[in-house]
Amino acid sequence: MKAGLLPALYRGYLRGATSRWKIAVMRPGSAPIDRLADALREPDGMAIPEPASGIAARLREHSAALVDLVRKHLERERENLLLVVDQFEEIFRVRDAAGSDAAEREAAYFVGLILRASEDLSVPVFVVLTMRSEFLGECARFPGLAEALSGAQYLIPRLTREQIEEAIRGPLEIGETGIEEPLVQQLLNDAGNDPDQLPALQHALMKLFEQREEGQPLRLELYRRHRERLQVGRARCLLRTRPSTMRCASWRTAGRPCIAPRMRKEPADNRSRTHGRKWRPRAS
Repeated sequence: MKAGLLPALYRGYLRGATSRWKIAVMRPGSAPIDRLADALREPDGMAIPEPASGIAARLREHSAALVDLVRKHLERERENLLLVVDQFEEIFRVRDAAGSDAAEREAAYFVGLILRASEDLSVPVFVVLTMRSEFLGECARFPGLAEALSGAQYLIPRLTREQIEEAIRGPLEIGETGIEEPLVQQLLNDAGNDPDQLPALQHALMKLFEQREEGQPLRLELYRRHRERLQVGRARCLLRTRPSTMRCASWRTAGRPCIAPRMRKEPADNRSRTHGRKWRPRAS
């Protein structure tokens, strides 16, 4: 998301939209309306100068409340709003765990809010959902959601060994921190070809970075010393609780465009009736 989609938007690659974006990022949790209110109040969101409780109350007034808030607080001709709902699968987990009519109604109402905003051509709102791929079928539980996602799915591809190595080395190079070559190869071998190991890699590197001696590189000896706690490739019971294979989906129904993390400009003659906005994911 941060490495692909957002830079493309800031460069103005979305035809018919400006390069000025307000970006509200949230996780639904057990109170999706409240979390949405928090995200809209953030400076990077729409910086609405009201208490979060007041924004949440306005969002609960009617199904077009998000559209009304955007219309009031966004500079329509100059800005766009990107709403990112991370770990969208929490909607299904919380709904099932709560088992109450109130939780079910709130989840359905929240989905209705973001669907209504994405469909309304009068406001420049774009919605992106990320979720674990095994929850995709659950989207049919909410009217209109499965239809909206049908033409707007992007399955994050499996990383090659070279790409995983780049993911290991890149952040350390930016932070001017070294890493022993044997440790890089050990991590690559332990991770293997399993995409579920990516969160374990991230966790292991973070802990190694925190526990290294100041000014020293990440060493294989340190990894081996904490092997049982950090080793990539074994802690599968822990990995299953973390997001792994994700779907990044965004939509604009009624002729609005799809957004995917890897995008390209469309030629002028491919513009549609939706103010020229046209997106297609680049072939992998």
